[in-house]
Amino acid sequence: MKKKNVMLLLLVITLVGVAVSFASYISRYNLGMVTQISIKDKAEGTVELRMNYLFASGGYSVRSLSTDEGEHTADGIKAYDGALGKHRILIKFGDVALANSVCSKRDENGIIQLSNEMRARVAMPSDHGFVLYVGCDKPISIEAIEGTKLNPLGGTIRIPITIENS
Repeated sequence: MKKKNVMLLLLVITLVGVAVSFASYISRYNLGMVTQISIKDKAEGTVELRMNYLFASGGYSVRSLSTDEGEHTADGIKAYDGALGKHRILIKFGDVALANSVCSKRDENGIIQLSNEMRARVAMPSDHGFVLYVGCDKPISIEAIEGTKLNPLGGTIRIPITIENS
């Protein structure tokens, strides 16, 4: 019986070691990717921004932007050009590898069309992983989120967005 328990303990320790090594490898070589970005209709006037991802590191934060707030670029902050609509939210990530996979989903103007009303744009500031701007011509609101950790193996980020019809 004791021999069986020792073997089981060794197996558990080995599996934990492999998992930690795998997570470290993913983090070191920036293997993360966003596999899908979509908007799903929820209740009346509410949609959910969903981002499916694999092998991420770090975390993310979400906040609303004022109408005159600029946008991050690799060189700093630039004036907002209005391409996403009058109302925007900012999702800030700490993982640069995720940004590279999001960039492949955009058009030649850097815009990702999420729905008829909502658009997004990726920026990779020099002092951070990457940011995703989501905008709409109608007023939108979200609940601010700070410092949420991503699951290293993957998952889905769900951000509820309220769209006002006025």
